[in-house]
Amino acid sequence: GLKLVISKVSLRWRYALYAAFGLLILATPLLYRQVPPIARRIGVTDQAFGIPSIGTGTRFGLAYYLDPNQRGDAEPYQFGQDFFREAPQDALVIAEWYTDTDEFFILQYFSTVERLRTDIDIAGWPLEDPFNFDPQLVLQLVDEQVPNRPVYLASLSDEFYNASILMKRYCIVQELNLYRLYPSNSGAESTNNIECLTG
Repeated sequence: GLKLVISKVSLRWRYALYAAFGLLILATPLLYRQVPPIARRIGVTDQAFGIPSIGTGTRFGLAYYLDPNQRGDAEPYQFGQDFFREAPQDALVIAEWYTDTDEFFILQYFSTVERLRTDIDIAGWPLEDPFNFDPQLVLQLVDEQVPNRPVYLASLSDEFYNASILMKRYCIVQELNLYRLYPSNSGAESTNNIECLTG
C-alpha cells in the first residue's frame, strides 16, 4: 500500500512521506500505551469495544488488548489466586470457555496445574460447540447445585447463561470478582447486608 501511495506523488514529496510513515511506525507503541489511560479518563469502557471483563471487571481490557507489552501485567494471575485462596469450600464456577475465555483458562490453570484447591470445580463445556451452545445446560446445573454448594458465574451473559432468568430465580451478588448465586429465600441479603443485582 505504501509503495502505491508513494508512486502517485512527485519525487519531492516522497522523502516527506517516507519520514511521516517512519515516524508513525515508531510512534505506534507509544500510541498503544497512551490510548487506554486517555480512554479511561474520558469514560470509555471495555463494553464500548465489545471487550469482555475478567470477572466483575478486575482488568481494564482495552489496555490489555491494545498494548502488546504485557510485561508486569499480573492482574489475571492475581484474580485466579485470590479466588482460590478465598473461595468457600466446594465452590463451583460456571465459566463457559468461549464467552468467558479468560476466566475459564485462568481458573483451570490454578485447578489443574497448580492444584491449589481440589474441592473447587470449573464448568466450562469445552467440548460443546459455542455457536450452538444450549444455555439450558447452565440453568439445569445451577438448579441442581445451588442448594448444595456455593455457585459462581463468570459473567452475566444472557446468551450463554440466561442471566436474566437466573436473576429472577436467585439472588446474584458480586463476590470474589465473580457473581455468586444465592437461593432467593436464603436470607443472604439481610444476613450479609448485600443487595441482589437486577436485570
